[in-house]
Amino acid sequence: MILHNRQTFLLSLAFGVFIAFIPFILKLRRDPFDAAGSYAIWWIGFFFVSVIMGFRMPRQVKKVAFGVGFGLPLALIGYFVVTPNSANLWPRSLILGTVIGLPPAFVGAYLGRFLRGSNNLPE
Repeated sequence: MILHNRQTFLLSLAFGVFIAFIPFILKLRRDPFDAAGSYAIWWIGFFFVSVIMGFRMPRQVKKVAFGVGFGLPLALIGYFVVTPNSANLWPRSLILGTVIGLPPAFVGAYLGRFLRGSNNLPE
């Protein structure tokens, strides 16, 4: 499957948003940042989706990592739009969501690329 840069980014962003909404759907707590299970779901989910997508698209690992990693902040923006009463600390939530989402996404994407054996591919 050959995808262009924008399509790769949007596909990985869609997967990231889906993973980010899992704790909201399961309703682990009213605020997902209070539940330890939310962090486990996010880290494991972002990591494995990034590994798979990095393996499948080794030339576009940066797009994959940024797309999956920014899925959590985008999901939080959607959550704040739907429930405006919970948006009193939205800047801090977005920063925290970015800090939580990007590291496992980057590690997973580059691990997938490494497993594919495509370390010397041009960007």
